[in-house]
Amino acid sequence: MQGESDANTYEIANLYFGNLKRLIDLMRAALLKDDLPVVIGRISDSGNDADGKVWDYGTVVRWQQAKFVNQDTKAALITSTDSYSYSDKWHYDTSGYIDFGKQFAIEMERLLKE
Repeated sequence: MQGESDANTYEIANLYFGNLKRLIDLMRAALLKDDLPVVIGRISDSGNDADGKVWDYGTVVRWQQAKFVNQDTKAALITSTDSYSYSDKWHYDTSGYIDFGKQFAIEMERLLKE
C-alpha cells in the first residue's frame, strides 16, 4: 500500500507505473521468483482538504495502479478503499484497516491458488 505521496505532483504521479513496475521486478528478481504474487491497495482520498482533494493527482496514480494490475497476471488490486471512513485526512479508520487486511488476504489466497 503506497502511492499517496506520488500523487502530490503531476510529474511524479505520471512516473508511477514505471516506478511500480521496477519495484516489483526488483523484488521478484531478488527473491528469484518471476511469478511472485503482488497485491496492491488502490489509493483513495478522504476529500478532507480545502479543495476537496488531499491527493491532487490521485486519479493519475490510481489509473496507473490499475494499468499495472491489468498487465500482470500475478497482481491484484484492492478497490474497497473507496468506501472506507477516515480517522484523519490521510488514514483509514480501524474498521477500514481491518477490512483492508481481509481483502489483501483474500486476493493473495486467490493469486496463490492460480
